[in-house]
Amino acid sequence: MEKRHDAIFRKVRGILNKLTPEKFDKLCLELLNVGVESKLILKGVILLIVDKALEEPKYSSLYAQLCLRLAEDAPNFDGPAAEGQPGQ
Repeated sequence: MEKRHDAIFRKVRGILNKLTPEKFDKLCLELLNVGVESKLILKGVILLIVDKALEEPKYSSLYAQLCLRLAEDAPNFDGPAAEGQPGQ
């Protein structure tokens, strides 16, 4: 399971590294289809986006738009936390 998470996070980093205003829509769709299937993965993706926004303030508005799109379209993981981590 951890290898799958690592593969997803690598893919997300690759998408974030390519993000520009011109490529936003295409890469946003890629990000939404990367396999966010648990609360743990969603949290990791969000942390990667925040880290990237802090590294590249020039594109922070793009990363904010990406977070908005993720909030609208990502699965809702209400209820007990995924991966056996209560409250996380």
